[in-house]
Amino acid sequence: MLIVKMGLMKAGKSKDVIETYKPMKDIYYKAGIAIGIFVYKPYDERKWVDIESRAFDNKIERVYNLANIKSASEVLEIFEFCHMVFIDEVQFAPLEHLNAIIEYAKTHDVFCYGLEKDYLSKPFESTWKLITMGAYFLDDYNVIRLEADCDYCGDLAEHNIRLTDDENLFVVEKEIYKTVCDKCKIEIDELRKPLENDEIEKEKSTWNQ
Repeated sequence: MLIVKMGLMKAGKSKDVIETYKPMKDIYYKAGIAIGIFVYKPYDERKWVDIESRAFDNKIERVYNLANIKSASEVLEIFEFCHMVFIDEVQFAPLEHLNAIIEYAKTHDVFCYGLEKDYLSKPFESTWKLITMGAYFLDDYNVIRLEADCDYCGDLAEHNIRLTDDENLFVVEKEIYKTVCDKCKIEIDELRKPLENDEIEKEKSTWNQ
């Protein structure tokens, strides 16, 4: 079985991981059954990391970071000792790893959590590829979209944005990211245009110098 829970930032994905995993871990641990908890953090070279929730003050410590694993076969070897697995930040999973997740889900329960789009509103390839593969290869499969509210007006959010000029793909400071509705995104884009145009004009003024 594969369940994919996706959404924007602040939609409660990590909160859902924590609230679902912890009770199940306690139940299965008493029965001597192992449940695996994993995450993809390519911007973190550590083998063991934490999963933290923006929604409430709670976290899971010592979560295995699959971003450092090279091949799909290695991923399957790690999953081999688990009765079921939880995977957070699956939007950062290498495409090759998706084959391992699908193969494992044919005989085990897999819960995946991921962002559906980036701060430019472009779909995350790994999230949508996993959804497509699940629909094609698995009989027991479900997708759940977790919703978030607009940080400015409280309406249903449809976009992630980040308020920085840093063009690096991985900017981990949570404060610079916002979830916004269509209306507020248009207004914010309009407000940012004059600033961008000013920078362009400044650059042009140096061309003939």
